[in-house]
Amino acid sequence: MYRRSYGGVLTDNTALIAVDTIVYQFKIVAAIPASKLGIGIPFEGKFWKQGFNTPADSACYNANDAQCFPGVTCWCRDSYGNIMNQYYYHTSHQWRSDDKAAYLTGDATFPYISYENQRSLTEKLVYMKNQGLGGTIIWELVKGYRSDQQPGLKDCLLKSVKSAALNPSMIISSTIATNWNLVSVPNVVRNFASSSVWPSGSGITSGPIGYDAVYSFPNQVQNGAAYWVKYSAGATKNDTGSKITSLCIPVNSGWNMIGSLSRSLATSKITSSPASLVISKYYAYSGGVYSATTSLDPGIGYWVKTSAAGTLGLDTASTANNPPSSSNEQPPCIPGTAPSAPTSLVVSRVHACEGLYHPTLT
Repeated sequence: MYRRSYGGVLTDNTALIAVDTIVYQFKIVAAIPASKLGIGIPFEGKFWKQGFNTPADSACYNANDAQCFPGVTCWCRDSYGNIMNQYYYHTSHQWRSDDKAAYLTGDATFPYISYENQRSLTEKLVYMKNQGLGGTIIWELVKGYRSDQQPGLKDCLLKSVKSAALNPSMIISSTIATNWNLVSVPNVVRNFASSSVWPSGSGITSGPIGYDAVYSFPNQVQNGAAYWVKYSAGATKNDTGSKITSLCIPVNSGWNMIGSLSRSLATSKITSSPASLVISKYYAYSGGVYSATTSLDPGIGYWVKTSAAGTLGLDTASTANNPPSSSNEQPPCIPGTAPSAPTSLVVSRVHACEGLYHPTLT
C-alpha cells in the first residue's frame, strides 16, 4: 500500500509510514531527483495482531521473522504462496480503495493479513510512473513462486510487474454500443478510478457494475475483471497504458465475469489451476444477447463458469490447446443479487434476455 499505513485497516494508529509520505520527504524536502528513487516490492505478506509488545509474545511461526511496535501491534511475515494456499478464499479477500491495498480477513490470532497481489503491484507500478521514479526493487522472488500451480500460473506476481513496468504504452480502441455493454480494462491505465476509466460526459449513464458472486459498484476497477456499463449512445472508447500480455485471474465456483488482455487470445490457450476448471463456453454480450466465443478480445468482458474456486491464466505466449466445453448452459439471467447500499436501488431491464436485470444506483 502506498497512500496510508496499514493502521488504516487494523486500527486508527499510524505506526507505519505511507510510501507517498516517504517519497515526498525525499523529493521535496531533501530535493533528491525522482529518478534516483525506487519503490521496494516484497513478494510476501504480514500477519497482524494487536496488543503484543515483543515478537516472542506475538504467536508468530518464527519469532525471528516478526516485528513489534510496543503497545500497538506486532506482525509476522510469510510468503505470498503460503498466504494464497492457506488463507485466501472468496469471502476473505478485501481491497481498500483509498490505500490501494489488498488484505485478507484472517482468524482470531491474526485478524488481518496484508499482502501484495497483482492488483496492488499494478497500482504501485502506476504510482512509480506517475511520480517519475527510477524503478522498483523486488526481493525474495522465490516467495512469489507457487510450485504447486499449473504451468503458466506459477509466477503471477512477477508477470504482473513485468507487464506494468516494462511493456510499452499503447492506445486500445473498443466499440461501445447503446444501452448495456459487458467490458473490461485492456491495459495498465494511469488511473484505475471508475470515474477516470469511464468519466462523466463520455455517454455513460450507469456503471461500472462488477460481479464477485454478488453485484457491486466499485470506486476503482482492475485488469482481469469485467464490468457492466450503460451508454446513452454508441461510442468509441480509447484506453491508454502499458499493454497486458498475461493475467492470472482468481475465479469463484460458478459463474464469473472476467476481462481480457491487450490483444486477442484464443480461449483454447487459457489455462487453469486446478486443471480442467472451466465447465462452460466463454460468453460475450452484444445487441442484448449472449453468444459463445472462441476468442477474448481487448476491452470486452466475458462470462465463464468454473467447477470450483481457482485461477485462470491468460498469456499471449501460451501454447495450450484446450478443447471448448461441451456444455451449452447459458450465463444466468439473474447472476447474483444486488448489494445492500445506502442509496436506493432500481432494476433496469436489458431488452433481449428474458428476465435479465441489472441493478443500477438511482
